[in-house]
Amino acid sequence: MRADVEFDHYLLSAAADPHPEVARLREQCPVAHTDAHDGYWVLSTYDNVWAAALDTATFSSSSGASIPPSGLGIPLIPLEVDPPRHTGYRRVLGRYLLSKALARFEEPIRAHVRGAIDTFAPKGSCDISTELLFPMATYALGLVFGLPAERGPELEQIATSLIRLGDTSAAMRLYTVFAEVIADRKANPADDLPSGLVSSTVGGVALTDEEIVLCCFTIFGAGLETVASAGAHMLAILAEHPADREVLCAEPTRIPQAVEELLRLVSPLPAMSRTATKDVVVGDHQISAGERVLLMWIAANRDPEVFADPGRLNFDRDKASVAFGVGPHRCIGAHLARLELRIMLEELLNTMPDYRITDPDQVVRFAGAARGVASMPISFTASSPSRGR
Repeated sequence: MRADVEFDHYLLSAAADPHPEVARLREQCPVAHTDAHDGYWVLSTYDNVWAAALDTATFSSSSGASIPPSGLGIPLIPLEVDPPRHTGYRRVLGRYLLSKALARFEEPIRAHVRGAIDTFAPKGSCDISTELLFPMATYALGLVFGLPAERGPELEQIATSLIRLGDTSAAMRLYTVFAEVIADRKANPADDLPSGLVSSTVGGVALTDEEIVLCCFTIFGAGLETVASAGAHMLAILAEHPADREVLCAEPTRIPQAVEELLRLVSPLPAMSRTATKDVVVGDHQISAGERVLLMWIAANRDPEVFADPGRLNFDRDKASVAFGVGPHRCIGAHLARLELRIMLEELLNTMPDYRITDPDQVVRFAGAARGVASMPISFTASSPSRGR
């Protein structure tokens, strides 16, 4: 028997606090079906989400990783590719996106963050999303892709138009940017991700130009909005927990742990879609071949069967969250995201430890694949650019 519920995760992604509704769904109907967006199943317990994410033979990504579909008409590589080819793409991309490869970017990212903070620290207020978080994410991605910093505003505008508005012309512009980059790297190789893709093979065969461009397109688009919005949510949580924020100000070595716990609470990418390749039973429900299935990371990350007192901020948890997903499709940009968010917290808490959200009603959110935050004004004690440095 199918358990039908009224539920739309897409609209919920723009809610200031989606967690009560998500918790009700997990508690009352952990394997549910909704008619929203032409119908899909929703898995919301940690165990069910974890098992489905690992079983790529039964739960495929190749028919699309988002509900509703992106509408772009192009495969998002490697996001919408199944093993074994997906494994080959990951192996190539990992050379440029794992912690060791990213270490060289820590100081440039830190310098960029400090420079941004220096522009608004004397004012005592800023829009942290537009003045720090989005520029930071764009700059960090630019380093990985070997793009000049002066192209940052242009790329940020293109990517946000695509992600927030579904602007297909923006998709074409971003595609064209990377097509031009790939053409240049063929003639002028550099030590960056596009050059690495140009010179790599998957399954013993060189990647086509289209495959390379789609890899770049996907990594850039996924790494911008998600990181910037995650940073806003993390800062909002710390603003609501001043005692925990004081701990981080006094003991900045705990910030890496804090990033993990904050990401668990935030779940910046609330869910990902799969398609059943065959009839399968999950819990007491049969999911038929061809039906879409939503893996709710945001619900799994607050499952009380796994995380004691799941809504509480606790920097000492030792259980792995699924904030970056799990299994073969675990977010390949996770190490870059952690690096950016750690640096952002270290520098911001050092410079403006008393920041507050100026007016929660002024925070601008939007629905989408990520829990989007377009604007979040904050206030703090004004300081000179050199304070605490």
